[in-house]
Amino acid sequence: MFGLKKGKVVPVRPFHCSVFLAAFLFLLCALPYPARSCNCTGSGTCYDVIDEASFDAVPWVSLGPGDTVRIHHRAEPYRRIIGLRSVGTASDPIRICGVKGPNGELPVITGENATPISGYLYSWGTGPGTNIGDYGVILVGRTSLAGDSWLHSAEHIIIESLKVEGGHASNTYTPSGGSPRNFVYGAAGIRVTNGDDITIRDCEITGNGNGIFLRGDDASQDATITSDTLIEGNYIYHNGNSGRNTEHNVYSQGIRPVFQYNRIGRLRPGNGVEDPAGGTALKDRSAGAVIRYNWIESGARTLDLVEAEDALRVIDDPGYGTDFVYGNILVNTIDDNDNYIAARTITHFGADNMADDDTGDCIRYNPTDRYTCRSGPFQKTQGGPLYYGTLYFYHNTVVIKDYRTDDNYWTQDMLFEVSTSGGTVDARNNIFHIYTPNGNPRLAMMLRYGTLNLDGTNWINAGWEPGHWRDWAGTINENVPLITGAVPGFVDTESNAFDLTKTSAAIDQASGMAPAVTAVGYTPVMMYQLHQSFMQRTASGSAMDLGAFEYFRSNSVINLLLPILLNSGD
Repeated sequence: MFGLKKGKVVPVRPFHCSVFLAAFLFLLCALPYPARSCNCTGSGTCYDVIDEASFDAVPWVSLGPGDTVRIHHRAEPYRRIIGLRSVGTASDPIRICGVKGPNGELPVITGENATPISGYLYSWGTGPGTNIGDYGVILVGRTSLAGDSWLHSAEHIIIESLKVEGGHASNTYTPSGGSPRNFVYGAAGIRVTNGDDITIRDCEITGNGNGIFLRGDDASQDATITSDTLIEGNYIYHNGNSGRNTEHNVYSQGIRPVFQYNRIGRLRPGNGVEDPAGGTALKDRSAGAVIRYNWIESGARTLDLVEAEDALRVIDDPGYGTDFVYGNILVNTIDDNDNYIAARTITHFGADNMADDDTGDCIRYNPTDRYTCRSGPFQKTQGGPLYYGTLYFYHNTVVIKDYRTDDNYWTQDMLFEVSTSGGTVDARNNIFHIYTPNGNPRLAMMLRYGTLNLDGTNWINAGWEPGHWRDWAGTINENVPLITGAVPGFVDTESNAFDLTKTSAAIDQASGMAPAVTAVGYTPVMMYQLHQSFMQRTASGSAMDLGAFEYFRSNSVINLLLPILLNSGD
């Protein structure tokens, strides 16, 4: 065994080594992501916001490359609607960042009783939903007040370390010189209307209609597209509207969005009088979405990956119809007594509005209308469903915690809903576990349609069913045998400790990645850590483990940490 002393390797007792490594690993895993400051590192001007006067002194609509706006924490929220329409550069972005309080508190931006910054809000009428301010608290995109054309796109902007709340239909804001206006149901904490290379990082987003909303709509003009958005390290929860299912914690449509290291909690709860919000944890209509290394708790669905609406550039993008979902922890808690919506199926892949529930085929095909039942370049037959391609779903830990007691149809929980007959899921190296302390588990792989290719090793509860008990019509190809059992070997399922124990049947069982995955470099190299944290993932034995977490043997911990330790100072 070895240790370090003044940069040299020296012998130490095994006990000391194991304690040192365990402590170091604990500290490594506990590092928050991202560990960033709000220092002014760009080439532009640094603006410090500490009160209303300094807030209003920032030239929000004319920020330039390298500018940094530092919003300092204070006890009272900043009641402002922010608009961002400027263009930074990739090497010198525009940054809007929070300076945290003494205990890590984020500065709060709220839409409740807010007033807007000057020079951004514009309107096209007098009724509800006719002012851009009706749609969110932080708005990213063009504004006619600055002379922006429909082709204008905000670019290279970073929004980080802020708590954004209050963009909700129950709240009002007051435009300059106007009367109070309610936010619309779909108002967002952060709304990107048209932007390129926008980063939303280390934010807490809660109490809005939509938490984050990314819009890509070019039905009338070509430029209202959001592309290359990075959503990372955020805590997004309790968004949505009572009794409605069209607002979500995250709702996105664009090109190549990446979601990583986020904690996406449950939607807005009910309270005994109002129903809970009925939206989805993450709903995406994009081309080439990458969803990796997140902790996601269910809404009506956990993931809802469906066709684009009125967005030709999205539909025609080569990545349309292909999504990559890996390294995530997906948790669906079903409890009739907790006032939250829960999912019947974990992941929906396919048509949202354009597939027949009975056949899985297109119901609105019109050969002269590009916006109905037409897919992108991968479309092989005219008239097929709008959104069918392949969902690559691998190295995820999927847990359904079903506390219901009744043994009927509704206790059948399902993993995948592929709503078009041509949709395919490629599932490898996952753990699918249903936990039913009060009843008998009924876990189905699929709902009705589509193809599930089990082309890699997966763990699932014994007794699993292929699909919906009444009208299953899909295909499951078990090309690699499943590992089945009663429990996968988690530390403690009840308390959401889904790390593997040393006796887990999932250890060293992973098989190879799909060629499409290795071709784009999406092999898992990180692991999510509770919460909004991450660490490097390397195989701890002869192969990687199934699921989102790697079990670390002592020798693998040494191999992981040794380069770090050897390069440390005194």
